[in-house]
Amino acid sequence: MVVGLVVLFTLKGVDVTKRIGFLVVTVVALILGAPKGYWDQMRTLLEPTSDYNWQTREGRKQVAKRGMGYMMDYPFFGVGIDNFRKMECILGDKALNNAPGTGLRCTPPHNSYVEAGAELGIPGLFLFCGLVFGGIVSMYRLRRRLPPQWARGDPEERFLYLSTLYFGLAMVAFAITCTFLTFAWLEMLYIIAAYMAGLYVCVEDKLRRSGGLPATRPRRGQRPVRGGPPRPGPGFIAAPQ
Repeated sequence: MVVGLVVLFTLKGVDVTKRIGFLVVTVVALILGAPKGYWDQMRTLLEPTSDYNWQTREGRKQVAKRGMGYMMDYPFFGVGIDNFRKMECILGDKALNNAPGTGLRCTPPHNSYVEAGAELGIPGLFLFCGLVFGGIVSMYRLRRRLPPQWARGDPEERFLYLSTLYFGLAMVAFAITCTFLTFAWLEMLYIIAAYMAGLYVCVEDKLRRSGGLPATRPRRGQRPVRGGPPRPGPGFIAAPQ
């Protein structure tokens, strides 16, 4: 739902009819292709407190609370990457207080933000959030810096302009879905971030070649500087050759 709303309201380079059509096709495909029991499972979202994730020791609520506890116990460096399960079944309070002779599950975090905070501490959580949400904001800011005519320019200009939209959309999708999955150290996040870094390089190169607007927006009250050397102002005295 979140990604659909972002597609509908932010992809200004795509005709609104195409945006609505894409969403309609996606929803219809989901309705027709959903497996048996899918919608019954989705309806449980309306009653979160009646689900095992709210009530049991292995549910997401208790796992998240324990994860935050690990972060506060080890605030600077966390418990170490991929050590969340070790805390759950060997070193943490859950393991130490487990009744002898009963089963013990090495529960994963089920939340990438909890995973980053518990395994890398508070600084690591800030860095992780900076990469995710900073990536979204950076694509929005980069698009604002681009000449508006690129939206309907040559193929290279359109590709660069639309990439700022789609890479930002991809990061929005990751930011939402990683709330429910242990994805903090998987490749997909860092591949998207690498694409974003590459996009910055390509935009800078294209601006240099085209002599277009600078990659940084002028400050308020300051006129944008086009390509080429600055022109002399009033009272300018040329230095002797």
